[in-house]
Amino acid sequence: MPYLTKAALDLRILIFTLFVSLFCGLLCGLIAALHKPPAEALAGHTTMSAPHAHLRQSLVILQIAASLVLLSGGALLVRSFVNLERQRLGINPEHLVTATISLGQLRYPDPQKQMAFFLALERSLEYGPGISMLAVSDTVPPGGYHHDQIYAPITINGVRQTGGTGGLVAWRWVSPDYFRTFNIPLLEGQGFTEDQRTSPNHFLIVSQSLGQRMFPAHDPIGQHVQLAAGAPDDPIYTVVGVVGDVKNAGLAGTDMPEYYRLRRDNPDDWNRLATFTLKTNLPLDTVAKFVRTQTAALDPTLPVEIQALSQRVHNLADRPLFETSLVGLFAATGVLMAIIGLYGVIAFLVARRTQEIGLRMAMGATRADILRLVVGSGLRLILPGAILGILAALAVSRVLASALFHVSPHDPFTFSLVSLLLLIVSVLATLIPAITSAQLNPMDALRCD
Repeated sequence: MPYLTKAALDLRILIFTLFVSLFCGLLCGLIAALHKPPAEALAGHTTMSAPHAHLRQSLVILQIAASLVLLSGGALLVRSFVNLERQRLGINPEHLVTATISLGQLRYPDPQKQMAFFLALERSLEYGPGISMLAVSDTVPPGGYHHDQIYAPITINGVRQTGGTGGLVAWRWVSPDYFRTFNIPLLEGQGFTEDQRTSPNHFLIVSQSLGQRMFPAHDPIGQHVQLAAGAPDDPIYTVVGVVGDVKNAGLAGTDMPEYYRLRRDNPDDWNRLATFTLKTNLPLDTVAKFVRTQTAALDPTLPVEIQALSQRVHNLADRPLFETSLVGLFAATGVLMAIIGLYGVIAFLVARRTQEIGLRMAMGATRADILRLVVGSGLRLILPGAILGILAALAVSRVLASALFHVSPHDPFTFSLVSLLLLIVSVLATLIPAITSAQLNPMDALRCD
């Protein structure tokens, strides 16, 4: 996230938070101090004002409702993040290292020089120690930049596909070993070959989703495609293979159908940017040193951006993870506050009803009866808070809809699980003063003021 590394505790925020805390404490203290006590209190009788009791209970109900809203949002984001992490990428990023190089315009002004440099670097890297496979492309999935074009100009055997735009189609320049390096399955055809790199013809491989769209009733292999019909010198491509779909719009984006163009030993197929993807079991530092050494041997002025592809994929999940952790922290804090408030109110009610509890026990009430009495008081706060919280959460969860991945903002499983969790935790908080009250000695309780 931008500027996240510069984030730190701000003294102004700490002072503001301290000021607000002191203000709230003083305000609550002043309200209690300025309140005129009833005559019963002056006479020494232990009574409880109904308005005060209702206020305490209302605050606890609101705390439970607010915590349920936060807990529901956190649970939805957690499920969304789990789906994000478990989704199928279409590639295997493990043991892949990417090295991206961008050539300068002064030293490499034309495609011929650009092609010559990248082909020389490819030859020096592909037989390096510990490198089992090497692919050259201009971009790599699942996130970041890639080419795209409108689907409408594509023609098959001279027949235009659709009116309007037809949406977007992604595409990349790749070398023959690109699919084996990324472990992208070849579903039909034979894929690109080294012999095709020196051919004057043009070759194309399409993704499964694009193949089904372009050739719904025909075998894609051998079909002739023009990618920009009507453009001058628009070449005809021969489809030689169909591969599996790959994530090409990040982890949470909507993927586009995709095609791959073979990067031949022809200047027309090259530009200033290339990414070398190396498959290796060696440590990243060792591979980086080797790649930089080989690049410097050809041109010591060129910078090389090297990164493990697995780390690159992991970085794409940083923002969802941050959002999930942040809302989860708020949810945990809200639940903790609600439980403390519930425990405090129930404990206060038990303390104020000590003589009543003693009288009930003296008249034959069992400990189970006392437990039911106190827990029932807690449930009368928990259930309204839970109902109010569910209704509020269902309304507020729509705000999270854009941040969720394959999870409905009104997911019944999530809301049921969260409600059950909050109910269990709340009942446990109620049981502590309930058990204490059930263990009272009736005679001591009757003597209590």
